[in-house]
Amino acid sequence: MNSQSWDEFGCYRVVEPPGSLPQNCWRIDNDPTPRKGETRVDVEVLNIDSSSFRQLEEQSQKEGRPLSELILAIVNERGKMHNPVTGSGGVLLGTTDDGRRIASLISLSLTPLKIDEILSIDNSSERVYIRGTAILFERTLYAEIPADLPEAVSLAVMDVAGAPARVAEICRQKEQILIMGAGKAGLLSAAAVRRENRQAEILAVDVAAAPLEDMSTLKLCDSWQVLDGRSPLAFFDGIREATARRLCDLTINVVNQPNTEGASILATRDGGTIYFFSMATSFSQAALTAEGLARDVEMLVGSGYTRGWTDYAFKLIREDPALLAHFEKRYGV
Repeated sequence: MNSQSWDEFGCYRVVEPPGSLPQNCWRIDNDPTPRKGETRVDVEVLNIDSSSFRQLEEQSQKEGRPLSELILAIVNERGKMHNPVTGSGGVLLGTTDDGRRIASLISLSLTPLKIDEILSIDNSSERVYIRGTAILFERTLYAEIPADLPEAVSLAVMDVAGAPARVAEICRQKEQILIMGAGKAGLLSAAAVRRENRQAEILAVDVAAAPLEDMSTLKLCDSWQVLDGRSPLAFFDGIREATARRLCDLTINVVNQPNTEGASILATRDGGTIYFFSMATSFSQAALTAEGLARDVEMLVGSGYTRGWTDYAFKLIREDPALLAHFEKRYGV
């Protein structure tokens, strides 16, 4: 394959190391001048992915450095919002040169980005308001903001749209389903289960009671427990009790904390399936833990891209007025 064949993926902007793809390279050229086939975007909002945002918050508190300083340091050094600890990024909201309001549907970890100024940070929604410029490649996926939904809600949905779309494909004929994490990805995943498999029993867990109570109020789970996946043995005991020792046919991990692989595996019965959508997941740790526990489970890697994923996620929101109202209250800042 000649070099011209790689142009649509943006490989010509890779600075270090040469020959890498934009996502896994260390540094990318973030010159805001668009080249042939590229789209320039005036960026207003970065929706940092939950795992990355939590890690940066913890680093900020530990080092006594402003969160804005940490974000700027990453972008200035790497030419993109690619957290070197979590390896993840997020999505953006902005306006193209021809006036279209769009959100990117691929990770900031591979998107050339130049930040001129960070205006403010909303920690509750993991949103960073900036003045800056991003470059979208010929193959970069993006979508225009729907006219019938608030922009902030649309951005929140697009950020995790890959989760419910994939869950919709794998949840059918599963009887006991566990959802780990009650944030926006957890809510939309539960909505997908409700839509595609009404017979399933949904058990939701989170480290905090409030989001679980919201999920229950929205009728998106049948039961819930406050459990911490970073304590796998206690987590296992809780799930075993909640399922009368049967364990789960499908476990959906959308938490934003690392070291929850073991809990996911212990909670899933032999022959069951685990969907790791969380960017905090160590897939080597998951594989080796399953081997060490002699647990025969199918483990699926979460991908932000599933055919028709944004259309499906928006369909879930539009079909459930209560869920839409919750997203407007929680994320519609």
